[in-house]
Amino acid sequence: MNLSRRFLKADMNVQTVMLSIQLLVALLAFTSGGGVMLWVPVITFFLGVYQWAISAMIHITGLRYTPEPIKKWRQIHIIGSVVYLAFAIAMTMMTNRDYYFILWLIGIPQLIGFAYYGLTIWDYRLYNTYRDNVG
Repeated sequence: MNLSRRFLKADMNVQTVMLSIQLLVALLAFTSGGGVMLWVPVITFFLGVYQWAISAMIHITGLRYTPEPIKKWRQIHIIGSVVYLAFAIAMTMMTNRDYYFILWLIGIPQLIGFAYYGLTIWDYRLYNTYRDNVG
């Protein structure tokens, strides 16, 4: 078994904690406003670094046991994240409105984060089904 499979459950748990904290801080920011809203992009940044640089790279480079559809969607996620990052940086530099800030630095990154989390859960469930059927 390669590192990708051994890392999968821990990866899912780390993402669960990070996404939960991100969602709670985002909800707190929308209800109370103020300085709390500035923490959401910071937490999102760390989640993105984790999902992109650590989780995705381990799962993409350790492809031996990863099902083909998940490989494809992980690669699409990486490319889409790079395009989004470039676009979000450009849009936030060109606009000074609060709703653009909320959309580009809070809303869309949370959707991207939850989409990657969905890929991880899908991979975990498929692997468990495979392991139960083989062993």
